[in-house]
Amino acid sequence: EFKFNYQKTIEAVAHILENEPSRRLNYLRLIKLLYIADRESLQETGRPITGDSVVAMDNGTVLSELYDLIKGKHSETPDWSNYFRKENYELVMSKHPGNDHLCPFEQEKLEQVKEKHQNMTEWEIARKTHDFPEWKKNEPEEGSSKPIDIEDIFEALNFDAGLREHIKEEAEAEKNFERLVCKTQEDTQQGATV
Repeated sequence: EFKFNYQKTIEAVAHILENEPSRRLNYLRLIKLLYIADRESLQETGRPITGDSVVAMDNGTVLSELYDLIKGKHSETPDWSNYFRKENYELVMSKHPGNDHLCPFEQEKLEQVKEKHQNMTEWEIARKTHDFPEWKKNEPEEGSSKPIDIEDIFEALNFDAGLREHIKEEAEAEKNFERLVCKTQEDTQQGATV
């Protein structure tokens, strides 16, 4: 599994919303566009943009942590609320979080995905995600959700065993590095307060 990157996620959301009229967009559409961008980024670079876990729901694939953020049921909700608010079925950006964490490739990928689907309704995009093999394999019972294992996505993207192992090793190394950095920061802060 990849590590969810909250900062990249809020910047990716802002990147999609920044040129929308009134900086708002149907959040079903937004979630689908971000999943497609994550999937294409994974296929092209071996890494998704957000690192979010994926679930299969009635309306296709959903980025789990992003959905919790939109619903206001996430540990980062207080910070998220500084930038975005939900109004009925739309997500509205009230303040831009910047884009310091998105590389040029990621910004371009988000723009490509948005442009490619601009003439489709949110329901057409949702139906498109029903065609993804990883959703079909994990199709949930009506009204429920089912986690999609990263192996199912690798299989859908036709990754061979060697590439899968390499991607998983890199993702694990990144998580271990972050744990080490966080531990070092905690130790430094505790030492400063003693």
